Amino acid sequence: MNPYYNDTDKYAILARTYNILLYSQKLKSLVGGLMGEENAQSMTKYELHRTINNALIENYSGESIIKAFLVREFLAKKVVASFEIRVKNSRVDFLTINGETNSFEIKSELDNLQKLSRQAVNYSKVFEFNYIVIDKKHLNKANEIIPDNYGIWIFTKNRKQVLRKAKKNIELDPTMQLELLTKKELKRVFSETDREVIYSKYNQNTINLHFKRCLKERYFERWEYLKLNHQSILPIDYQFFFNKNVNPSLIYQDSL
Repeated sequence: MNPYYNDTDKYAILARTYNILLYSQKLKSLVGGLMGEENAQSMTKYELHRTINNALIENYSGESIIKAFLVREFLAKKVVASFEIRVKNSRVDFLTINGETNSFEIKSELDNLQKLSRQAVNYSKVFEFNYIVIDKKHLNKANEIIPDNYGIWIFTKNRKQVLRKAKKNIELDPTMQLELLTKKELKRVFSETDREVIYSKYNQNTINLHFKRCLKERYFERWEYLKLNHQSILPIDYQFFFNKNVNPSLIYQDSL
């Protein structure tokens, strides 16, 4: 790390540079920038990953850290969850599905709010409850942008503060919900793949019910894998293992 960077810069650079698939030597270089090369050289691959994880959890306030907190928030609850679902030209950061859909848009200390208005409109069309998870510095401006039915959470150093509970959204758009489903999913639940035909046959409540069913089935196995294996996974790597479902030992252990 460049000695002229301050601590905020240092950990932001570490977060951008870190990749779970980096070779051991590159991981040692990253850890060496934190603790000194001599300390890093004697570490196992898992120890290197763990050191980077701990450093970011303690000192970094970016999106990956807040996602880790959200995972921990819901691991023990009866929900199915997922990361980064595309909605029109937006991508919601985290979603939970059970009896209802709950979206969570993250705006960390390092983010800006330029896209928030568009994101709020898109998510309000497809999800029943919507939340923004923000750094407190964004609170006043975010309040001017998001609808009144949005919930507001703040995460600070592993602690969640609920500033406002979300209210149920009554402006769902069935056509947008259908756009999020694949043809295979449409065929399975509606016995039809033409979205216009489905829209003409079914009412809003039925489409919403099947929309939730499809999302829950789509992400169930990946979320269950993360739940079953989370004790072997470092928090900043949750999203990788959700997407890949590979054995953590294949990633964290040194090659033989």
